[in-house]
Amino acid sequence: MSVRWATQAATKAGGSEMGSRSRTGRTRSARRGAFTSLFCLLLLFSVAFGQAGLTAWAGGLSLSMGQSKAGSGSVAKGSTSGSTAPAPTIAAAGSLNVNLDQFANKPGQGWQNGDLNGNNSSYGEGDVVPFRLAIEGLAAGQHTIHLNYDFLTGGSEAYDFLATWNVTENPNKCADPNSGGASSQCPNSLGAADVHAFPGDPFTPAVSPGLSVNGAIAFAGVSRNLTMYGGTVDGITVPAHASGKGDMVVTFTTTSDWAFFLWGAHIAQSAYWNESNGGAANGAATISGAPWHMRTQQLDGSANKNQDRSIQPSAIAVVQPNISVTKTADQGTINAGDTAAFTIVVTNNGPGTANNVTLNDPLPAGVAWSIDPAVTGCSISSGTLTCTFATLDEGTSKTIHVSGVTDAQDCGTLSNTATVAADNEGSDQTDNSDTATITVNCATISITKTADQGTVSAGDPIGFLITVTNSGAGSASGVTVSDTLPTDAGLNWTIDAAGSDSGCSLTAGVLTCNFGTLASGASKHVHLTSPTTAATCGAVDNTASVTTSNDGSDSDSASVTVDCPNVTVLKTADQGTIDAGDTAAFTILVTNEGPGTAKDVTLTDTLPTGIVWSEDSADCSIAAGVLTCAFGDLADGATRTVHVTGATDATDCGTLPNTAVVAASNESVANVGDNLSTATITVNCPAIAITKTPDQGTVTAGDSIGFTIEVTNNGDGTAHGVTVTDTLPTNGGLDWSVDAANSDAGCSITSGVLTCDFGDLGSGLSKAAHITSPTTVGSCGDVNNTASVTTSNDGTDSDSATITVNCPDVFVTKTADAAVVEGGDAVGFLITVGNDGPGTANGVTLTDTLPTNGGLEWTIDLIDGLAPGAQPPCSIDAGVLTCDFGSLAEGASHTVHVTSPTDATTCGAVNNTATVDALNEPNTAQFTANDQASASLTVICPAISIVKTVSPRSGNPGDTVTYTYLVTNTGDTTLFNVSVDDDVIGHIGDIAKLEPGQSVTLTKDFVLPAGNPIVTNVGTATGTDVLGTQVSDNDDAFVTIVLAKNPPPSPPPTAFTGSDAARLGLIAGVLLALGLLGIVLGRKRREA
Repeated sequence: MSVRWATQAATKAGGSEMGSRSRTGRTRSARRGAFTSLFCLLLLFSVAFGQAGLTAWAGGLSLSMGQSKAGSGSVAKGSTSGSTAPAPTIAAAGSLNVNLDQFANKPGQGWQNGDLNGNNSSYGEGDVVPFRLAIEGLAAGQHTIHLNYDFLTGGSEAYDFLATWNVTENPNKCADPNSGGASSQCPNSLGAADVHAFPGDPFTPAVSPGLSVNGAIAFAGVSRNLTMYGGTVDGITVPAHASGKGDMVVTFTTTSDWAFFLWGAHIAQSAYWNESNGGAANGAATISGAPWHMRTQQLDGSANKNQDRSIQPSAIAVVQPNISVTKTADQGTINAGDTAAFTIVVTNNGPGTANNVTLNDPLPAGVAWSIDPAVTGCSISSGTLTCTFATLDEGTSKTIHVSGVTDAQDCGTLSNTATVAADNEGSDQTDNSDTATITVNCATISITKTADQGTVSAGDPIGFLITVTNSGAGSASGVTVSDTLPTDAGLNWTIDAAGSDSGCSLTAGVLTCNFGTLASGASKHVHLTSPTTAATCGAVDNTASVTTSNDGSDSDSASVTVDCPNVTVLKTADQGTIDAGDTAAFTILVTNEGPGTAKDVTLTDTLPTGIVWSEDSADCSIAAGVLTCAFGDLADGATRTVHVTGATDATDCGTLPNTAVVAASNESVANVGDNLSTATITVNCPAIAITKTPDQGTVTAGDSIGFTIEVTNNGDGTAHGVTVTDTLPTNGGLDWSVDAANSDAGCSITSGVLTCDFGDLGSGLSKAAHITSPTTVGSCGDVNNTASVTTSNDGTDSDSATITVNCPDVFVTKTADAAVVEGGDAVGFLITVGNDGPGTANGVTLTDTLPTNGGLEWTIDLIDGLAPGAQPPCSIDAGVLTCDFGSLAEGASHTVHVTSPTDATTCGAVNNTATVDALNEPNTAQFTANDQASASLTVICPAISIVKTVSPRSGNPGDTVTYTYLVTNTGDTTLFNVSVDDDVIGHIGDIAKLEPGQSVTLTKDFVLPAGNPIVTNVGTATGTDVLGTQVSDNDDAFVTIVLAKNPPPSPPPTAFTGSDAARLGLIAGVLLALGLLGIVLGRKRREA
């Protein structure tokens, strides 16, 4: 007993360590377990209390409570089995030896384990400072280290990127350092080197806008590699920039316990940093005061072996060479047209190399300058010579020769100054500019042009004399006269050879004279002549120009006036306004206003069409409606008169515009502005119009419709033969007639066409016709109609009108009060009848054959939409609902509600359809589609059954039997949340969903108790339908318990060695335990 107790206690203790269960998670089974545990504990306590006197009963048990069996193993809390892989071994800091050296380049200095300064080093911008790093005591494998350098110091670029270690210096990589340092691998063989390129760097520092480290790398053009001995470089990160420093991580793998690295740091160049961007120098040479540094850091993430080497500004040599420029003219004096040339020499007088040498020379304007021969770095843009030389060694020069051809615009002096500069030039800049001058001598050319006579008559010859003179100090070269001669009609130019110098010719109307060289004070002449004609009338203007190859140009103009006559025409109407049928007449007057005689005078007049015209002049004729007159010559001031007439008719209504045109063969184009004249005659005519107006724009089917047609003469004259024609509408149900009482005489309808013969209609008068027709349901829609009027003297007119015949569209809707109800509940339908229009619906009826399911008995309990006091229009007869609503206005509606009780015989679908009709609703799909409406509801009858059986039907106490519960949905609707329970055992199980006719079987085992010969218990099944109604059923089963006829044999008696007190204690404990067991079994029966 003590061993089993100890085990149980240990188990309980273990459960406590795992955490207690929440109260809400406890079950009845747990409570019964607690009572059982209490019972056992009391029983044990009783036995233990009496153990001293019952050694005969417990003689086989040698262990007391709380003892554990010797030799049993245990595992300490938190211990784990197996082994853990050892962590990577990193050499202790004390075993590492890390040294960083930099190279001092002054003779006798070499590798330094300290800083660089003016005593041991002399570097310049663009140089690369070598570095070497020796590491000993490493474990073979992969490592990382940071290369960290000062990118900015004091706002200037210091080390701008890392490069190959021996780019500008060539030290012995294994030479011993001057001061300390560990490189025990040297001078031993280092083996093969692993060379790895440094990555690019896109960083753009704020102090140098627009410039990047990658740009500085490209500008320097040096190799950039990291060299390693003792392993391989696996990767180098792109530099990270922060707080003016650059930092890159090198990942490398060693094959033994040492590694040796070589690289260089590039000294930033002012030639790139800002000077290349037009700003002030910002390279390392501009740093003063504080030094800048190269560091190795974070070897394998540890700062214990960080190294730092600095370089002082004094280690950077500042060289300031003297740059000078000289400029000379190839010739001090030249003639216009000669080539002007300057020679410019830029010299570095030392000491040292000059950086970023620039030459700027704004060349004299007006000359197209060029560099001859071409010089790399030099160009001319917008008249300014610009040269840029990255470097210019001490004692060397650059020579630039510029030249350009002069012309007349360059006369005078060409003065020019060249200026040179360098980034690192010293303060002596007195020879940084030089000026040279060239004098250009020019000639002065002029031209005059004179007309032979200022005014001539048409037909007389005209002429011009052109003279070219050089009044300048020098000769004019390539003297050329050009004269695009006048092209007035009738001109034909020739050169008067007797009055002209040689060298002139006429080609395509252009005079060209090549006089060659014209000495100072000399002149050349050319004389031109041409006949004139009548077409030449007006001013003959001419301009001659002279050009030279070395003295520009000149021009002069002259003009000759050729007099020509001016003929005019004036046309007037005899009467400005006439009536249709009157004679139209025009008078035409032709006059020569001079100066001079007008020759070959003609008159042309295209007369208005539609009239037969005649004229009264012997010089004139009319053909194809065109008047033509040939008057011959007209002296200055002479006139001619023509009179034309013609009868009008109705086709001439409106205006008769007419234009006469006169011409003379010798009249200039400038005088033709008055060569035409226009006159207009207005012919008054009638203006007929028709209007058609509906009596009403909208009517209801069955109403009469009508149109009024009115014809009006709005013109100034009488309209003749006025006739109205109207093909009348043929919509269904129409029958047109003339309303004689409201119509003027002359109208009739034949074969559906209205004809009105109104005859003549005076100005401002009207005639009217009124037509009418009944309508029916067949007339629904638009009734469109167009009437037209014609006249014999005024054209036609038409007008349209429309009448809309409205037909109603009635509708019905039907809805169930509820889609699903329980059997025994009332059901109902709500029916709405309405008129969607347009128009009033007449004779509206509703018919509804109501459902006949068992148990239904329909009644009407609501009719709304009726006028106050109206009789209810609905009734139910033989199961048919009938309503007679009479007329129903557009938009109006009536609502009917029918209701009925239900019972168990009603179960299932209750379907219903209602139909509406109206006497004046068209029988078309458009209107009847909504004349019927259906609705449906379902009456449900839920039911459930349970059948309970047990197997076996009998047994002994302690035997297990199985109860079977067969649950069936015997109703017509789905049941939800079905719960199966037993009044003895308790809850058997749940069925989430049970369809109609579906059966589900549940089972439960039960241990037969002692004391009762028969155990009877009842099973109950309860479910809920979709509307929340519960249904249930129950069934019972019993089991017969077979009781033993003889008690089991008792154990053999043993000697009693205890005391009476012990025996009493044992008996009391047993009785107490049995009592508790009874309580437990009773609670269990109630909870079941």
